Amino acid sequence: MLEQQTRDGAAPGAAEDQTLLSMPRRVEKLNFTFTNRCNLRCSYCPQGTHPESYHQEVSEDFMESLLFFARGRQVGEIGIGYYGEMLQVRDWWKYCLRMLEIGCKISCVTNFSRVLLPEEVEVFARFREIGISVDTHEAATLREMRKAVDIRTITYNTQLIRAYCLRRGLPGPALIWTGVMTEAVVHQMPDFVAFAAANGIRQLHFNDVAQYHGLPAKVRNVIDLDGEDFFAAVRSIDAAINVAKACGVGLGIDGIPRFVDKYKKLVAGETVTPQIASRHGIQGICEVKVFESDRLPPGHTRACVSPWTEFYLDPKGDVMACCARGEVMGRVGPDGILDDILQNEKYRALRATLLTGEGLEEGCALCPIRPAIPVDQFRERLKALMMSAR
Repeated sequence: MLEQQTRDGAAPGAAEDQTLLSMPRRVEKLNFTFTNRCNLRCSYCPQGTHPESYHQEVSEDFMESLLFFARGRQVGEIGIGYYGEMLQVRDWWKYCLRMLEIGCKISCVTNFSRVLLPEEVEVFARFREIGISVDTHEAATLREMRKAVDIRTITYNTQLIRAYCLRRGLPGPALIWTGVMTEAVVHQMPDFVAFAAANGIRQLHFNDVAQYHGLPAKVRNVIDLDGEDFFAAVRSIDAAINVAKACGVGLGIDGIPRFVDKYKKLVAGETVTPQIASRHGIQGICEVKVFESDRLPPGHTRACVSPWTEFYLDPKGDVMACCARGEVMGRVGPDGILDDILQNEKYRALRATLLTGEGLEEGCALCPIRPAIPVDQFRERLKALMMSAR
C-alpha cells in the first residue's frame, strides 16, 4: 500500500506521495450544522429515530473555535446544515455575519421551517448559495413526504430574499430547490420544474433516496420500480428535462445514469438483478441497490477530493470526511485539535486508498455521488489541486 511505502521511504517519489497524503494548509470548505435536530420528519430520513443523546446544538465555545480555525486556515467557504435545520437555532444569523466579516463565503441547506425575520433575510441575501429542501409543489404530496413543510412558506421566503436583493441591486445568492427522488413525486416533476421557474428558481437538484434502517415507511426509489411503472417514471423525468430546457432551468438528478442503464437493459430484453449493499453514512445505516455499472472498473478510483479540501463537523465535535461516509475521523474537544485530526493516520489511510484505488471501503467504492476516474488522472488532478492550495 502507498501509505506503508511512504512511511518506509521505499517508493519512488516518496516525498511527493507524503505531500499528497496530507491536507493542504488552506481549506476550501468547512461544513457544519448549528443543530442536528430537524423539524420535518421526512418519510425517507432517519431523523427522529436517534436517541436523545445523539442530538446537540452548537455552543458558544464551539462557534468561537470554528471561527478561529476558519480565519487561521483561510477557509474559503462555510457550508451550513447538512443534517438538521438551522432556522431552529435562535440568532444563527449573528454568527453568519461574523463568518462573512472574516471573508468566508457561505452556502447552506434549509427547509425554511418558518417565515424569515427581516434581519435573517438581510443575512441570507449575502450568502453565496441557499439550497432549499422541497420535493414538489403539490401541497398534499409534499406534506406526505416531509411532515412539517409548507410550500407557501418556502415560496414566500424565496421571494423575500429575491425582493430584498432586487430592491438594493444585489446579485443575491444562488437559490436552489433541492429534493429527493421518490416514486411519490416523480410524476409531478414536469409541473414542479415549471412552478420553480415561475418563482425565479434557476437550479433544481434531486438526490437519490436510500433505505435507512429503522424507518417505519419504505419509500421507493424510481430504480426500484418495475414494468410499466418504471417506464412511466422515466417518461416523466424525460418530460421534466424538456421543461427545464424550455424554461432555462438547470436540472440535476443523481440517479440518471442508473435509470438510463436499467432502461436500456429492459428495452433490450435483459434481466436486471441488482444486489443489496449496506452503507454507513452520516445519517445512519442504509441499504442501497447496487448494479454492475456502479462498480469501479480495474485501475480506477473515485473522483473525490473531499478528504483533501473539506470536512464535516458535528455539533458534538465529531469530524467526518464527507457527507456520505459516517466514520468519525476524530473528535474536537479537550482531547482533540482540529488540525491534528485532519492529518491523522485515519485520514492519511483514507487518502491513500483514493489515491491508489486499492483497498477502497465499500462506501467509497460504491459511492453514488463521485464518478469513476482512472487512477493516473486522479493523481494528476490532485497534484494540481495541491499546488494551487499552497
